Amino acid sequence: MKKYNGFNYDARIVMASGKLKRIFRIIPGQHILGMKKRNNVSKLYAARVNKVFNNGSARDWFKVVTDTSKLVVCQLHKFWSLDANSYVMVKNLEIGEALSYVERPAILIDFNPIKSIVREVVKLSSYRAFKFDLETDSFNYFAEGVLVHNSDIMRGK
Repeated sequence: MKKYNGFNYDARIVMASGKLKRIFRIIPGQHILGMKKRNNVSKLYAARVNKVFNNGSARDWFKVVTDTSKLVVCQLHKFWSLDANSYVMVKNLEIGEALSYVERPAILIDFNPIKSIVREVVKLSSYRAFKFDLETDSFNYFAEGVLVHNSDIMRGK
C-alpha cells in the first residue's frame, strides 16, 4: 500500500505575508512562513515553494484539534512537539501534547495543546493529500498556524 504524507487540499497554510491560503491554491514561486532555530533562538522566515504535489487520495487520515486550529493530515506527517523537543508523526502524538504555533501577523507562541486526535479511515476519493518541495534549506512550515515538518516522504511519487 502506498504511504502518504501531506494535508488535505483545504488546509490553510500561513504565507510569508502572514495571510492564510489553501494549500491547493499555492503555486511555485510563492513564499510560505517557516521557522529556523539557531542557538536556541527561533526565527520566522520566508520559504520559497519550488513545487506543489498532489499525492492523490489517501485512506488513513488524522484530525488534530487544538484551541486555535483543526487539521486533517495523512498518517505520516510530522508536527513539532514542544514536549518531545522534536518532530513527531501525527499517529504518535498524544492528547495534551504542546505544539509550536504562530499567530497572525507572525507572532510565535510556543504552546498550543492538542485537544483531540481522531484517526479516520475514509473513502479514497474523500480527501486529497497535498505537500510542498521547498527551497533547499527549508524543512518546515505552518499549517493552520501549527509548525509541521516538510519531509520528503513520497515527494509526489
